[in-house]
Amino acid sequence: MNYNNPQTKGTARFISVVCGSLFCLFSFLYLWQVQGVVLGMAQHVLSQGLTVYSPLVGAAIITFLLLLLQVILNRILRVSGEWYCFSFFPSFFTLAMITSVDQSAYEGFSFGHWIFTYPIGLILYVVLAIVVKQLPSSYDSRSGSLMIRLMIPNLLIFLLFSVFSLSLSKNSETLHNQLEIEYNLSRGNVDKALEIGAKSPATNAQITALRAYALSKSGLLAERLFCYPQEYGADGLLLQRADTVRMIFSPQTLYRELGAYPRYHKEPAVEFLELLDKSDKAKQPMAQDYLLCAYLLEGSLDKFVDKLATIYALNDSVVELPRYYEEALVLYQRRNPGRFTYRNAIQETNLADYLKMVRSASSSVMGGNRTRRDFGTTYWWYYDSLKKK
Repeated sequence: MNYNNPQTKGTARFISVVCGSLFCLFSFLYLWQVQGVVLGMAQHVLSQGLTVYSPLVGAAIITFLLLLLQVILNRILRVSGEWYCFSFFPSFFTLAMITSVDQSAYEGFSFGHWIFTYPIGLILYVVLAIVVKQLPSSYDSRSGSLMIRLMIPNLLIFLLFSVFSLSLSKNSETLHNQLEIEYNLSRGNVDKALEIGAKSPATNAQITALRAYALSKSGLLAERLFCYPQEYGADGLLLQRADTVRMIFSPQTLYRELGAYPRYHKEPAVEFLELLDKSDKAKQPMAQDYLLCAYLLEGSLDKFVDKLATIYALNDSVVELPRYYEEALVLYQRRNPGRFTYRNAIQETNLADYLKMVRSASSSVMGGNRTRRDFGTTYWWYYDSLKKK
């Protein structure tokens, strides 16, 4: 194709502007809205918690650098025409590399397989770019509709590279949820933090502890704790102090509000909370709720009721208890009648319905699924599941 023709020059310029604009829009939105918290975590780990990452500013800077990479390389290789968008491959490839962060980033920085993949990919690009430049153009400016005929293959290449980049830089749902929750908690957006991944079964120890903290800040720890997956027992209430320089939301915030720090790494939650309960430094009622919920998570009903009785008048049937305290107390009284005069007719009826469903569903997988669907957020279902482990 004759690129000295004024019409062809104008078309080539238009194609470069469109492809550059599309890339900037894609890169900026992807880095800002999708990968912002992931890159924030990576920078936090790399700097040992000394710097703060702004998703908006970071997305703008990285996008500019990626576009600059394309401009510099294409000034050397000069890919144009219907293949112009091919010159964005190094930028898409780099974008995929810097957003391919996973949970291992918490353990320290590593290029992983990219230390080999990235240079090999760039070498292949250079070879293919040289080959592409030698390909004859199938389009003739005399045939009309030159702009459309050149734009179509460029848009197809752009779509292909976008999918390619997204597929290489995929992160797990669990990691994304954790980082989104951390990001919102660090900015005081407690309600937003509780909405993230609320319907998803994907979880980890950090997500479980972060949600417990968010519920506590909202005054809902004993009302909604078992509405979320609980796979770590009482230890799922606390964050590890060693994660202070790794997490966007610092575990020190949790321990400052409880009133004390664990004595050593991975101190059992119940042991720590029991010692905290005896200390004058404990922040009430947060520490009390954490201890009561720790007993529930461990299935220690006797300890739970003993502690609960020091806070509430359990011989008074009009006392108002949070949901899961009511459910646990009704379950305890069914097994230990006569200790307290506390009664809750609604919860006693619900427990009777649950036990009836459990008996009728004991030999049926479908019945078990129905029990989980109807009572899966109750303490009774959690307690029975705990005893089966």
